[in-house]
Amino acid sequence: HYTWIILTSTAAPMAKPPIVDRPPEFFSQQVRQARRFYLDLSTEHREALTVVCGGREICLPNYRVNRSEFPYFSLEFVAGGRGVLSLEGEETEISTGVAYTYGPATAHTIASDPDEPLEKYFIDFTGSEVSQFLTEIDLQPGTVRRVHPSLDLQRSLDNLVLHGSRTSGNMSPLCNAMMRYVLLLVSSAAVSTPTGSPSPYSTYLRSRT
Repeated sequence: HYTWIILTSTAAPMAKPPIVDRPPEFFSQQVRQARRFYLDLSTEHREALTVVCGGREICLPNYRVNRSEFPYFSLEFVAGGRGVLSLEGEETEISTGVAYTYGPATAHTIASDPDEPLEKYFIDFTGSEVSQFLTEIDLQPGTVRRVHPSLDLQRSLDNLVLHGSRTSGNMSPLCNAMMRYVLLLVSSAAVSTPTGSPSPYSTYLRSRT
């Protein structure tokens, strides 16, 4: 059983890593419920892989994110609902069990189906060796994979969000280690790349752009 909250309280700063005093501006407000965390959001002086923020969101029917760039690498995983994902202009219908990645140079649009709003996890991360690591495990930015079975991945993401949300102790090293495990789990459990003809909803979304 989960208690869904939107994290808005501030945390006392720690020497390593520093905790920012407010949620990042790119956190969407088009959510019905969310449990989200944020750590050190800077992009400089990073370890090999460093988690900066993440969470689980139950999106509103009008949820839509449209970015031409982004500061970090990101993994997202759909736990429920449906939607349309565009990565560098290539559209894919997404539903339960689909994971995808994007990076600082990846233009992307994520939109919920209004009849079945998305429920999804996101973890944003950065680091000096991230690009090489993602390439080695075949999850480079712009990758879309269906994960089966997905229960282990969902449990791991729940644990990562739980530890990231704790303000006591130094959670960053633990989150970083868990994120490597999550990425390797996605890579090993991927069974296919979602494909299919555009739905009426994806056609509708294109007409709005």
